[in-house]
Amino acid sequence: MRKLSCIIICILSVFLTSCADNPNNIVEDIAPSILYYFEKGENEKYQVSTMVPPVKDEKRVVLSTEDTLLKDVKKKLNYQYFRDVKEGQLRLVFFNEDLAKDEGIREIINVLYMDPAISDRLFLGIVKGDFINLLYQNELTDYFLFKEMKHNEKGGIMTVTDMHQYLKAVNSEFADPYIPYYSMEGEDLHYNGVALMKNHKIVQKLTILESSLFEILLDNKQYQDVIPLEKLQVSIGIVHNKLKLIMNESNKTVDLKIVLNGIISEYQGERDLSNVKEQKKLKKEITNEIHKQTLGLLKSFQDQNIDPLQLGLFTKRAFSQTYHGNEWKEAWPQYNIKLKIDLNIKDYGTYQQEETEGINKG
Repeated sequence: MRKLSCIIICILSVFLTSCADNPNNIVEDIAPSILYYFEKGENEKYQVSTMVPPVKDEKRVVLSTEDTLLKDVKKKLNYQYFRDVKEGQLRLVFFNEDLAKDEGIREIINVLYMDPAISDRLFLGIVKGDFINLLYQNELTDYFLFKEMKHNEKGGIMTVTDMHQYLKAVNSEFADPYIPYYSMEGEDLHYNGVALMKNHKIVQKLTILESSLFEILLDNKQYQDVIPLEKLQVSIGIVHNKLKLIMNESNKTVDLKIVLNGIISEYQGERDLSNVKEQKKLKKEITNEIHKQTLGLLKSFQDQNIDPLQLGLFTKRAFSQTYHGNEWKEAWPQYNIKLKIDLNIKDYGTYQQEETEGINKG
């Protein structure tokens, strides 16, 4: 018994000594940031900002600094605050649009990935406008953005990308990455769609409609809350989608069939949707518009020579592979795209005439 007591005392002594030797591990002495924001600084430097969460009865603090080497940023941030800024809880990294479009984000991504304290599952975002002002005005910006992206990770109206997915696409012969795109409108932050990347730079920005169609083509989510068609003054809601794709490498053809099942959630056009003939005309107009927008989107990918949909993976077989290295990227712009849209509208948002008459008779 005495021997066991001695062992326990020794273990406790080591534990307590280690805690005393590492004061920076005490909760009250650290500031675990969950958001970093990168933008252009002066003289080819990066400007980095973060929000420091409160530990006690304190307000959140926004810290900003500039440096050429990202490794020195953490030191400079710590010089501005009485607690150590820790990156172990980093969950969000946002980039200013000008930085992502001109210089690119390669170096930043590489530094973040090589840091063992940072998870590769952190969410990425690109923003246009004065994002710093939002950090100062709303002290819960980082928390709300994280909860929003987490909610939309496996479903919802937004496209979400984490660093793991981004790097996986970058290192693939058959893919290009994409990042959700935001803009500041006044003092509010709005989700504007998706930014498509090539060589770690923005090459194309998708609208909300294009982003909805992009989600359907990705085939990751078989449900869309709404597809807005402003030209026709109509929105299709509760959309369940299925995608069928056949790739023919011998004649360089992509056969795509998209099946959409939904309802008319809003209509502000001039057609009388209580009339069956008018319903059919609207359905045809919607089908043609979706076909036009989707085909245009796919051809824009060919023009930019990017494959964010990873269509090249469909050329791979169990025991063979048609394209190697950069061969797919060279062949993709030459492919002929055949697209078919099968639209089923279950509800036009109006009572049918027969149903109305039946109710009146009752």
